[in-house]
Amino acid sequence: WTIRQQVESLAATQIAESPVMGFFGGAIAATGGRGNYAHNALSAWVTYGFVGFVLFILAIALATFKSFWYLTTRSRADVWWSASFAVNSISMVLVLIAKSVFWPLPALGWGLFVNAAWHERRRRIEFNGGSE
Repeated sequence: WTIRQQVESLAATQIAESPVMGFFGGAIAATGGRGNYAHNALSAWVTYGFVGFVLFILAIALATFKSFWYLTTRSRADVWWSASFAVNSISMVLVLIAKSVFWPLPALGWGLFVNAAWHERRRRIEFNGGSE
């Protein structure tokens, strides 16, 4: 826990030094080792800068909330939206408190979201007789 607090403090310092551009590889440069990075969303800010951080958080939030919306507005549960919501909601919580930008689960969630949206579009086209 102490080490996690130290690397989070290091991340905050690096963000303060370069808030817009970040400091790609900053944790390695500062500590000399891999794995010594903030284990939360701050790692995205340090690694990709402010714009990358915002895009990372927005991508997870959009996939989570849109999946939830589709899941709750349907008369029956849809396996594609259920899978997307499950993975993206877990990703959102854990990225905020315990996982870094290097964790692969958010990318899986984004893929599930795109897949669910593709199935939704296909279902609409079939329902409308082949036209949108």
